[in-house]
Amino acid sequence: MQTDAATTSLNYRFTWQIILAMFIGIIAGLVIRNLPAAWIVKVDLIDNVFNVVGTVFLLLIRTLIAPVLFIALIDGIYNFGSLKKSSRLAMSAIILAVLTTVAAIGFGFLIANLFHLGVNSVQPLPTDFKIDPLPTVPQFILSIIPGNPITAFVDMNIFQILILGFLFAAALSYAGVSGKKIADFTADLKVAMTALTRWLMRFAPYGIFCLMTVLCFKLNYNLILDIFGYFLTILLALVVHAAVTYGFLLFAAGLNPLTFFKKMFSTALFAFNISSSNSAIPFSLEQIEHRLGVKNQLAAFVFTVCTALNKNGTAVMQAAAAVFIAHVYHINIDPSSYLVAGLIIILASIMTAGIPGTGLITLSMVLAQIGVPPQGIVIIIGVDRLLDMARTAINVLGNAAITCALGVKSSQLDTNIYES
Repeated sequence: MQTDAATTSLNYRFTWQIILAMFIGIIAGLVIRNLPAAWIVKVDLIDNVFNVVGTVFLLLIRTLIAPVLFIALIDGIYNFGSLKKSSRLAMSAIILAVLTTVAAIGFGFLIANLFHLGVNSVQPLPTDFKIDPLPTVPQFILSIIPGNPITAFVDMNIFQILILGFLFAAALSYAGVSGKKIADFTADLKVAMTALTRWLMRFAPYGIFCLMTVLCFKLNYNLILDIFGYFLTILLALVVHAAVTYGFLLFAAGLNPLTFFKKMFSTALFAFNISSSNSAIPFSLEQIEHRLGVKNQLAAFVFTVCTALNKNGTAVMQAAAAVFIAHVYHINIDPSSYLVAGLIIILASIMTAGIPGTGLITLSMVLAQIGVPPQGIVIIIGVDRLLDMARTAINVLGNAAITCALGVKSSQLDTNIYES
């Protein structure tokens, strides 16, 4: 078993390996991009080598999501001791997720207006536009009920896996000795899955290097330069929200925010590079448990609930982008439209999966509901891939911050590990 000093050294080394992989990937992408046009081999190199290796890494990560999540949920909820406690914990997580999302929306609106995003731009208003509406409440309820457990795992539907895990853990609690045997077996499986996660993370720098190489090769830099102000403003809003909202939440819980951000830096970098909140679950849970000291029985349950509901980074981006695009088209947003946009962003954060690209889909819904042409997302799509990576990192940090805060409240966080 590794000592605390050895674990700290490994995490420090892993962080720098990720940073180095990112920068080498950026350089490699730029170099290959600027090779002479006659060198057709550069396309083959990107598509047949870097893209394949990066995609294989992501697929292996996605393979772990459903089993790690389901096993951790069962082990955590069963050992938590009381279904009533679990229900109260879930409600607390939901309340904090909604409150932090409201704060994220506020920061997005505030900073976009403060910097007058898009006011000096000129864009003709499209003559017609339409967009599919958000699912209705009945449709949403039916979509989260697991009609087929296998389908829930194949589709990696976080809501359905959460419900299945809760029901199965509840059944084990009432199954007596037989239930305890299965629970003990599940605990052993969790140890094995943790070991598998750590093993796979050894390949993270190589996968991230390939992903960054492909990204930098394909990015349209002209579009990035055209909306550079928007890009920097969104990044500023994300950083301010993380520092203020998460910092206040942790401080109110009696935890040192700087310690949290320092220890979760490598996790945020990992989430940034894979650009998927769901895919970051296995590594995030391992870090929250072993580096922040949150006991597994709480961490698995709360972090999963937050992953399904809490998308603060996406909320910041959608709020600021809605203001930016409205300004570009010279459409005035009145207070009632801000309220409608905020409510839709909250609903959209609950009703969409944590996978790459959903930010733009839900943004188009927000724009349509406040009378702004959804075609406006074309203006920002050139930098959305980079922003998607940044807001995923903020989403994961928010989920971890709520998990730590509730860990303190429930006496399920070891402060000695947190402060070490």
